[in-house]
Amino acid sequence: MGWRGCRPPASAARPDGLYSAAAAHPRYAVIKRTYTRKEVQDLLNALERQARDALRLAKLAEDEAAKDSFQAYNDFRAKVGEFKALCILIEGRLKNLEAVRADDLQEEYARLDTMMLGVLVRASMRASSSSCLPRPCCPSARGKSSCLSCAACTRRRKS
Repeated sequence: MGWRGCRPPASAARPDGLYSAAAAHPRYAVIKRTYTRKEVQDLLNALERQARDALRLAKLAEDEAAKDSFQAYNDFRAKVGEFKALCILIEGRLKNLEAVRADDLQEEYARLDTMMLGVLVRASMRASSSSCLPRPCCPSARGKSSCLSCAACTRRRKS
């Protein structure tokens, strides 16, 4: 690795004493990519589809919570993870947008992100209040609201 036995040109030296390949040769220069408005709009459309899917899964998780099922909530959280990954991608695109005016795209992104936060909070609160989340005292519950052997679950069932 490195310069293979030859000393780099003086123009490649950095203040910390190391050498930068980008400074030594224009071929290694960092090129900042810009994105078109259509590319960002397409990603926002995909984000909206993700939000609709997450909303559907949140409703399903709420219905399944009554049956002490944790699987629908796990699916919902996985969808939220996909949504957040797409958000990170869109934020980078918005920063490097070649269009002069991007206010409407940023507002649409903020609207979707805020809506998803509300869905996440509401679904999490309903899931935890309906007892479908496993208790920390019950590692044997495995997605159920209670186990058969834990004293805390036994007391809760009796009350």
